[in-house]
Amino acid sequence: MQAKEAISAGNYSEAIEVYKEAIRAYPERDSFPEALIKTGLDMHERGKKALEGEDFVLAGKMYFLLLKEYPFLTKLDPSLPFSKKSLENGIKDCRTQLIRKGLIEYREGNLKEAISIWENLLQFDPTNAEIRKAIDNAKEQLKKIKKMEKIAMTEPSPF
Repeated sequence: MQAKEAISAGNYSEAIEVYKEAIRAYPERDSFPEALIKTGLDMHERGKKALEGEDFVLAGKMYFLLLKEYPFLTKLDPSLPFSKKSLENGIKDCRTQLIRKGLIEYREGNLKEAISIWENLLQFDPTNAEIRKAIDNAKEQLKKIKKMEKIAMTEPSPF
Protein backbone atom coordinates (compact mmCIF):
# COMPACT_ATOMS: atom_id res chain seq x y z
CA MET A 1 0.00 0.00 0.00
CA GLN A 2 1.12 3.55 -0.73
CA ALA A 3 0.90 4.75 2.88
CA LYS A 4 3.05 1.91 4.22
CA GLU A 5 5.70 2.60 1.57
CA ALA A 6 5.69 6.27 2.53
CA ILE A 7 6.10 5.36 6.21
CA SER A 8 8.96 3.00 5.37
CA ALA A 9 10.63 5.87 3.52
CA GLY A 10 10.07 8.15 6.53
CA ASN A 11 7.58 10.31 4.65
CA TYR A 12 4.86 10.52 7.28
CA SER A 13 3.26 13.55 5.68
CA GLU A 14 2.55 11.62 2.49
CA ALA A 15 1.30 8.60 4.46
CA ILE A 16 -1.14 10.76 6.38
CA GLU A 17 -2.46 12.29 3.17
CA VAL A 18 -2.95 8.83 1.65
CA TYR A 19 -4.88 7.67 4.72
CA LYS A 20 -6.98 10.84 4.81
CA GLU A 21 -7.89 10.43 1.14
CA ALA A 22 -8.78 6.76 1.72
CA ILE A 23 -10.99 7.76 4.66
CA ARG A 24 -12.80 10.29 2.49
CA ALA A 25 -13.18 7.83 -0.39
CA TYR A 26 -14.24 4.87 1.78
CA PRO A 27 -15.89 6.26 4.93
CA GLU A 28 -17.49 2.90 5.72
CA ARG A 29 -14.13 1.13 6.16
CA ASP A 30 -12.75 1.15 9.69
CA SER A 31 -9.28 0.01 8.68
CA PHE A 32 -8.19 3.39 7.29
CA PRO A 33 -8.99 5.46 10.39
CA GLU A 34 -7.38 2.77 12.55
CA ALA A 35 -4.26 2.82 10.38
CA LEU A 36 -4.06 6.61 10.55
CA ILE A 37 -4.42 6.64 14.33
CA LYS A 38 -1.73 3.94 14.60
CA THR A 39 0.53 6.03 12.39
CA GLY A 40 -0.07 9.06 14.62
CA LEU A 41 0.74 7.04 17.74
CA ASP A 42 3.90 5.68 16.10
CA MET A 43 4.93 9.21 15.13
CA HIS A 44 4.39 10.43 18.67
CA GLU A 45 6.49 7.60 20.07
CA ARG A 46 9.20 8.23 17.49
CA GLY A 47 9.19 11.93 18.35
CA LYS A 48 9.40 11.18 22.06
CA LYS A 49 12.36 8.84 21.57
CA ALA A 50 14.06 11.35 19.26
CA LEU A 51 13.66 14.07 21.88
CA GLU A 52 15.09 11.79 24.57
CA GLY A 53 18.00 11.01 22.24
CA GLU A 54 18.49 14.72 21.55
CA ASP A 55 17.57 14.40 17.87
CA PHE A 56 15.72 17.69 18.02
CA VAL A 57 15.16 17.95 14.28
CA LEU A 58 13.39 14.59 14.01
CA ALA A 59 11.40 15.20 17.19
CA GLY A 60 10.39 18.65 15.98
CA LYS A 61 9.28 17.29 12.62
CA MET A 62 7.17 14.56 14.24
CA TYR A 63 5.52 16.95 16.69
CA PHE A 64 4.98 19.62 14.03
CA LEU A 65 3.22 17.21 11.68
CA LEU A 66 1.14 15.74 14.51
CA LEU A 67 0.14 19.23 15.61
CA LYS A 68 -0.89 20.10 12.06
CA GLU A 69 -3.02 16.95 11.85
CA TYR A 70 -4.25 17.07 15.45
CA PRO A 71 -7.79 18.30 14.64
CA PHE A 72 -8.32 15.49 12.13
CA LEU A 73 -6.80 12.86 14.42
CA THR A 74 -8.95 13.87 17.39
CA LYS A 75 -12.07 13.59 15.23
CA LEU A 76 -11.11 9.97 14.63
CA ASP A 77 -10.07 9.29 18.22
CA PRO A 78 -10.81 11.92 20.88
CA SER A 79 -8.86 9.90 23.47
CA LEU A 80 -5.37 10.27 21.98
CA PRO A 81 -2.66 9.80 24.62
CA PHE A 82 -1.10 13.16 23.74
CA SER A 83 -2.54 16.65 23.71
CA LYS A 84 -2.18 19.68 21.50
CA LYS A 85 -0.38 21.40 24.38
CA SER A 86 2.13 18.56 24.76
CA LEU A 87 2.92 18.74 21.04
CA GLU A 88 3.37 22.51 21.26
CA ASN A 89 5.68 22.06 24.26
CA GLY A 90 7.69 19.42 22.39
CA ILE A 91 8.14 21.77 19.45
CA LYS A 92 9.13 24.57 21.83
CA ASP A 93 11.76 22.32 23.48
CA CYS A 94 13.19 21.33 20.10
CA ARG A 95 13.26 24.95 18.91
CA THR A 96 15.00 26.11 22.09
CA GLN A 97 17.65 23.41 21.91
CA LEU A 98 18.42 24.02 18.23
CA ILE A 99 18.62 27.79 18.71
CA ARG A 100 21.00 27.21 21.61
CA LYS A 101 23.15 24.77 19.63
CA GLY A 102 23.26 27.14 16.68
CA LEU A 103 24.30 30.05 18.90
CA ILE A 104 27.10 27.99 20.42
CA GLU A 105 28.43 27.17 16.95
CA TYR A 106 27.99 30.78 15.84
CA ARG A 107 29.90 32.15 18.83
CA GLU A 108 32.70 29.67 18.22
CA GLY A 109 32.97 30.95 14.65
CA ASN A 110 31.51 27.82 13.06
CA LEU A 111 29.15 29.76 10.81
CA LYS A 112 28.43 26.91 8.38
CA GLU A 113 27.44 24.63 11.25
CA ALA A 114 25.25 27.32 12.84
CA ILE A 115 23.53 27.91 9.50
CA SER A 116 22.96 24.18 9.04
CA ILE A 117 21.45 23.80 12.52
CA TRP A 118 19.15 26.78 12.04
CA GLU A 119 18.08 25.63 8.58
CA ASN A 120 17.13 22.28 10.11
CA LEU A 121 15.00 24.13 12.65
CA LEU A 122 13.07 25.74 9.78
CA GLN A 123 11.94 22.25 8.70
CA PHE A 124 9.46 22.26 11.58
CA ASP A 125 9.31 25.98 12.36
CA PRO A 126 9.15 27.48 8.85
CA THR A 127 7.72 30.85 9.88
CA ASN A 128 10.42 31.67 12.43
CA ALA A 129 11.49 35.14 11.29
CA GLU A 130 14.20 35.44 13.96
CA ILE A 131 15.95 32.31 12.74
CA ARG A 132 15.63 33.36 9.10
CA LYS A 133 17.31 36.65 10.03
CA ALA A 134 20.05 34.82 11.97
CA ILE A 135 20.69 32.59 8.94
CA ASP A 136 20.86 35.60 6.62
CA ASN A 137 23.28 37.39 8.97
CA ALA A 138 25.51 34.33 9.32
CA LYS A 139 25.55 33.82 5.53
CA GLU A 140 26.47 37.47 5.03
CA GLN A 141 29.31 37.15 7.55
CA LEU A 142 30.50 33.98 5.83
CA LYS A 143 30.59 35.83 2.48
CA LYS A 144 32.64 38.64 4.04
CA ILE A 145 35.09 36.16 5.56
CA LYS A 146 35.52 34.37 2.24
CA LYS A 147 36.03 37.69 0.46
CA MET A 148 38.66 38.72 3.02
CA GLU A 149 40.42 35.35 2.68
CA LYS A 150 40.44 35.71 -1.10
CA ILE A 151 41.92 39.20 -0.86
CA ALA A 152 44.53 38.02 1.64
CA MET A 153 45.56 35.19 -0.69
CA THR A 154 45.97 37.46 -3.73
CA GLU A 155 47.95 40.23 -2.02
CA PRO A 156 51.72 39.78 -1.90
CA SER A 157 53.15 39.10 1.51
CA PRO A 158 55.17 41.99 3.05
CA PHE A 159 57.70 39.43 4.29
